[in-house]
Parts: sequence; C-alpha cells; structure tokens
Amino acid sequence: MCDFGAAKTANQQKTMTGNVGTLTYMSPEVIQHKPYSQKCDVYSFGIIMYETFFEVDAYCGEHENDFGNLFNLAIEVTDGKRPIIPDSIEYSYSEQEERYFALMTKCWQDEIDRPTFEDVCEELERIARGIVPNSPQRERAASKAPKERLVPPSPQKERK
Repeated sequence: MCDFGAAKTANQQKTMTGNVGTLTYMSPEVIQHKPYSQKCDVYSFGIIMYETFFEVDAYCGEHENDFGNLFNLAIEVTDGKRPIIPDSIEYSYSEQEERYFALMTKCWQDEIDRPTFEDVCEELERIARGIVPNSPQRERAASKAPKERLVPPSPQKERK
C-alpha cells in the first residue's frame, strides 16, 4: 500500500518533496506545485480507503495507461473531482459504513479542512468499536476501554 522508493525521514523544517508519488493518489495541492503539509498523505489515505472498501481503483480505469488521460485526471482532481461512492443497490449501507464514508470524504477535502492522521486514527477506532462520538455509549466505552490503540502488539522479548 505504499512505495518506499520515494520515502524519506521527516526533518526538523518539515520540508516536503514536491511531485513525488503516483498521480492517482496525489492531492490537489501537490499536483499544483503548491506548498503542502503532511495532510497531503491524508488525502492519499482517503483514496486508499475507497479502494480498500470497494475493491476497485478509485477512478475505475478512466485514466489508466494513457498519459493524456492521466493529465486530464490531474486537472479534474484539482477542479474537485473525487471517486464516486456508488449507491447501494443490493443492501443498505450500515451506520459504520456510512461513518467510514464520511471519514473517507473528509480526507478528500481541501487541505485546510482535512483531518490529521491522529484524527483519522481516532475515528477509525471509534468506527471499529461501534462508538458514536459525543454519545453516552462513547462515555461508558471510554471509561472501560484499554488505553492502547487498535494495533498489533509489539513482539515481546523472551526473558531468561
């Protein structure tokens, strides 16, 4: 789900490298050569959320393998085009799925309106636990929930 060929360690100045990545995952500000922050990766994550849920490419082959079409996609993305969430035909989307879609589309907002990755992780945890923000259920769950995040445990060193 990532290409470490262009990865680098974040430096103190938080300087980001422009025009590095796969066009279909690039945020509008990166495509336009504008200054950007780590929220450009939140945009890319939102595209990955779409592809993971629907198991299709975000733009469903509209612009694949054709430089002219990829150029058109870049223009469309900077003009606000985003992947389409299909209407549910065979069944109704659950509340958790609707919340997932809401988070996913927040990741596609203009950079200033996008959540941070910390916000994304917190909402994904609430969705996974079935907790609605600002509800009595959330308050009860928060008081009983372990403080660790939903991540695999780190391997423990064997004691002798």
